[in-house]
Amino acid sequence: MLFTPPRLGPGAIYIRPLDNLFRSNGDLIKVAEIEPQMLWTKATQPDEHRSSPRERTHLPALPQRILTHGVGYPIGGLVCDQKKHVPEFRLWNEELASPWTSEHLSILSVQGARGPQPCGFLMPPLQTGAGVRLAAHNVARRATVLGLPFAFETGVNYFPPRSCEMPDGEFFAAVAKEADCGILLDLTNLWTNEKNGRARIYDVVAKLPLERVWEVHLAGVDVTQGFWVDAH
Repeated sequence: MLFTPPRLGPGAIYIRPLDNLFRSNGDLIKVAEIEPQMLWTKATQPDEHRSSPRERTHLPALPQRILTHGVGYPIGGLVCDQKKHVPEFRLWNEELASPWTSEHLSILSVQGARGPQPCGFLMPPLQTGAGVRLAAHNVARRATVLGLPFAFETGVNYFPPRSCEMPDGEFFAAVAKEADCGILLDLTNLWTNEKNGRARIYDVVAKLPLERVWEVHLAGVDVTQGFWVDAH
């Protein structure tokens, strides 16, 4: 792994209503993490988007260092778009000068009889050797098409552990090693997993190659129908 991420300091996910907060607190908020898809407008054709040039000229004036983070095109499954959203996302990366980018190690759509079918929620990949190879392939291709170092976000998993699967920490570590990429360590996701009956957060982190952890996320959760939910 040749990339050494710069130390950027504490930051927050940028949302438009908090723009003034970011601009007036550059001494406290060192990083603005931009989720480009949240600022895109759905176009007239399916799976096409258009973004406002005004947004892309407005954001670089923030006093923070900027990172980009994907929220709509996860890299954990067989349905993994590496074309439709890429030109727009790459444009944002370039104009916002993001030193690296990231996306969820999750699944949003599965292949059905009539083509890709959305799950409606980010779901976990199967944590097997085949799952490691698939995720690593998707990560490597995403990094190539975007032209940036890439980190995957440790995802949330609402299912009980299965005997055929690798433990959570070993799975994340194996994907990072196979893909030779970074890790966005989402502590809230891991804590949510533990609350839902999966591995203890300490055991998961103990298995991770910490030299590959480029970024840490903390967020809010919700509880619904007996599950702790990654709902921010």
